[in-house]
Amino acid sequence: MAKILLTGATGFLGSHIAEVLVQHGFTVRCTVRPSSSLKWLEHLNTEKINVNFNDEASLQKACEGVDVVIHNAGITRAKNDAEFFEVNTHATERLAKAAITARVSRFIFISSLEARGPDGFSTTISAYGKSKLEAERRLSNLQNDIEVILLRPAGVYGPRDTDLLTLFQLANYGFLTVPATNGRLQPVHGRDVAEAVLATIQSKAQLGPFEIAEANTYSWQDMADMLEVAMSKKLRVLRITREVFLGAGYASETFSKLLNQAPKLDRRRAKSLAYYSYTCDTQPFKEAFSWQSRISLQDGLSETATWYKKQGWL
Repeated sequence: MAKILLTGATGFLGSHIAEVLVQHGFTVRCTVRPSSSLKWLEHLNTEKINVNFNDEASLQKACEGVDVVIHNAGITRAKNDAEFFEVNTHATERLAKAAITARVSRFIFISSLEARGPDGFSTTISAYGKSKLEAERRLSNLQNDIEVILLRPAGVYGPRDTDLLTLFQLANYGFLTVPATNGRLQPVHGRDVAEAVLATIQSKAQLGPFEIAEANTYSWQDMADMLEVAMSKKLRVLRITREVFLGAGYASETFSKLLNQAPKLDRRRAKSLAYYSYTCDTQPFKEAFSWQSRISLQDGLSETATWYKKQGWL
């Protein structure tokens, strides 16, 4: 059975990936930092290794004796554009080169649908997306030295996620604010992404990039209707203009700069939600790896709501 190096394992998506890998008998080495919380890994039999992504020797040590690297670590919020490229692009390339030196056979990169850009656009439109796209490009240039697989999950949600928690908290008070747009949503449950990653380990490598999402698309009204079922309460849905939604992102971004923090909602996220659709073609991944998502949005939202309540987050 292959030995896996998994980065970003202490986070929401990474912990789901670690869980699925351990359940399927893989030996998993998880990168951690001194400040990392191991809460989501405590129940799993994994090896932990402290890694500095700016230090080649540290990365080399992490890759020693490993068959497959799953690079899930990265940032979706940053203080500035340069931080996106340092973490999402340069650190990714350093890790891949360390993996090549250590003779790792396969490098699986968890990119993002934003690397492609919104529906109807020919390329990405955000610094975050550009940082992921550049990482994909650099990894593609290394595929003669290591098998590379590029995965682009859509919006990921599920237990342990904090990005969608605000929606559930609003719903818990009986109302929901959504952008007044005809945009479509095509999210994917964290466990489904973890199972998709598993499929790429167990099958012949193909570069991609491959889009990962539930096969169905949804409107914001669909989301509101399903949250009503998930929360078992009638919701008052407030549809606000795209401009107001974008203004909220700008205000959050400005306030966070004053605190020298990465914003929870910035203009990029607000614009993506209010102005654009990010839908996927899931067929190529299904054909390449004989896999498709299994968790519907309604089931996933209901499971997530139950988990939030058990954790005392709602």
